[in-house]
This record gives sequence, C-alpha cells and structure tokens, in this order.
Amino acid sequence: MLLGEERQRPLPNGARLTNREAEVLQWLAAGTSNPEIAAILGIAAGTVKRHVENVLAKLGVQNRTAATALARERGLVGGK
Repeated sequence: MLLGEERQRPLPNGARLTNREAEVLQWLAAGTSNPEIAAILGIAAGTVKRHVENVLAKLGVQNRTAATALARERGLVGGK
C-alpha cells in the first residue's frame, strides 16, 4: 500500500507523482490492465492511459515492468 510520505519521495528525475498517479502505479505493480484500473477507480480508460504515460515519464522508464521494478526498489509499492 502506498503511504502519503512515499508518494512524496523524489523520483529519479526529481519529479513527484500525484496521488492519482501513485494509485495507478500501485495497480500497475499488481499487474492490473488499464480497463481494469479504470473500472476500479471509476475513471475513463483514456484517463488511465494518460496517467500511465505520466508515471512512466516521471519514473524515466519505458514500460510497465520497468516502472514496477523501479517502484518496488524505491519502496513506492509493496514487493512480492
């Protein structure tokens, strides 16, 4: 689970995730698809896609797997 303090940790490029981006990252790390995330959060799939794009850019990675690995390494999401 993400904690407020963890959401505020600086990312590799000094950017910070918004609360919604942090939520999306949590679901990404759980292996949840964009349509599933949209249903869970009650938002449009296109909005989830944009949040995912923002998360990837802020983390400085190119895909969901790399985002998950970096987020776990930095303690932004729980590890398995």
